[in-house]
Amino acid sequence: MERKTFGSMMFHARKSLDISQKEFAKKLGVNFTYISKLENDHADYPASINLIKKICQLLNLDENEMLSLSGRIETEDKQAISNLMIKHPKFRELIHKMSRDESFATEIINQL
Repeated sequence: MERKTFGSMMFHARKSLDISQKEFAKKLGVNFTYISKLENDHADYPASINLIKKICQLLNLDENEMLSLSGRIETEDKQAISNLMIKHPKFRELIHKMSRDESFATEIINQL
């Protein structure tokens, strides 16, 4: 089974819509070779947050999942996480426990 990556998600979504790399690149305003590199997870740098949002919009992909797979995090989210880590020293431990234990994460999130 293929590992889920930013590139594989983008590739399969684009192919399912029968859009060529050149056509897709034109819609995004980038070079088609960059699309190829992104899809093969060989880009020298990750796509910008704005480009990821455009990709998600055009390919009907979940923006949060794609931002996560790309390693990008919005400035506002980064600041919120940083503030919580400063104010609550155990916050980092909580995040790691949630990432290891899906049922625990679901339980915590359902309390919101």
